[in-house]
Amino acid sequence: QLKLKQKYQKRAQLRLRSAIDSCIIPNQKLHSIPVGNNGATVVKFSPDGYYIAVATAEKLMFAIKVYNSETGQLLHVFNGHHNIIYDLDWSKDSKRLVTASSDQTVKIWLLQQNDNNNDIHECEYSFQHSSYVYTAKFHPKARTPYLVLTGSYDGKIRIWNGKSGKCMVTLSGHHERINCLTFHKNGSQFYTADAYGLIKVWSDNVYSSSKGREESDYAYDRNVEYLGHDNTKEEWKNRFKCIRTVNLSILRENSIHYMVFESRPERLLLYCKNDAIYSFNFLRADINVIYKGVNTMGKLLKCTTSPDGRYLVAGSADGKAYFYDLITGHLISTLNVGFKLPMFDISWHPHEHLVAFCCFGDDYPLQLFEYSKK
Repeated sequence: QLKLKQKYQKRAQLRLRSAIDSCIIPNQKLHSIPVGNNGATVVKFSPDGYYIAVATAEKLMFAIKVYNSETGQLLHVFNGHHNIIYDLDWSKDSKRLVTASSDQTVKIWLLQQNDNNNDIHECEYSFQHSSYVYTAKFHPKARTPYLVLTGSYDGKIRIWNGKSGKCMVTLSGHHERINCLTFHKNGSQFYTADAYGLIKVWSDNVYSSSKGREESDYAYDRNVEYLGHDNTKEEWKNRFKCIRTVNLSILRENSIHYMVFESRPERLLLYCKNDAIYSFNFLRADINVIYKGVNTMGKLLKCTTSPDGRYLVAGSADGKAYFYDLITGHLISTLNVGFKLPMFDISWHPHEHLVAFCCFGDDYPLQLFEYSKK
């Protein structure tokens, strides 16, 4: 076991990428990890790169399994969901996970050590909804308290307080189910997209006005204590406002299945039901690049970008990963990882030449591919 660990550590060192290095498309398999009888729907590396979390499916069990990304060793199993998990997100400190499920709940899972250096892994909160929940994300900047945003079948966005476990405000505006939401990296705005093809841009006045200062410097900390006061609820309602609606003819009645924010330049990458990915440029207020070749078969498939902003990679119904030049939209290559059913999700390691792929619908394993000069 020691020799095997040293082998993995040596390979991990070879995969390391400095902040100025470009990402490289993987070319060989590192791990093939069995995850469940029906595969997995979501996969995400933690921000520190140590963990990889997978939303699995086994008959009536829908567990979140957390592995060591270097060795592939199973570290934690979180049980609690009773139907398909549609989304998963890590907190910035890699200590929490949030999951959204069609069992009408969103759950917060805690990974940390107590004073005796023993691992703690438990469900911290369960947020009950009235319908399927398709997306859940941690606010990238809010810390005291941390906030979770959810989007569901009823077209509502709910903002939850991670310290009290209470829903602080419900935002309306969509008339179809909300499939996805994502944040601007500085936390000043977030974006929601629905099954009709409508996108809404929302501002968070704390961060749009304070230029990203920590929330502990702001009066909203007292909301936990004075939640029952009407003026406090009104403050929360005034904090989040819809500032823009994007309703393009090319997207109309074209369900947006997944969405990624990219900052160089600022744009949204929209993976749609009609087998195309669109780049919406905020400066031009229009679609400037269309990525073609993928096939969704109506499934809620996902895409992601490489950490250096060079590539877009998307899962397709043919089980392959499609790698595009993010700027030009040209298809660079496809990667066959062994799936015969739709590839549901892809995650790129934050600082290694390592990419994870998952497939839902059969007992396909989680596939981790690395780049090797050999």
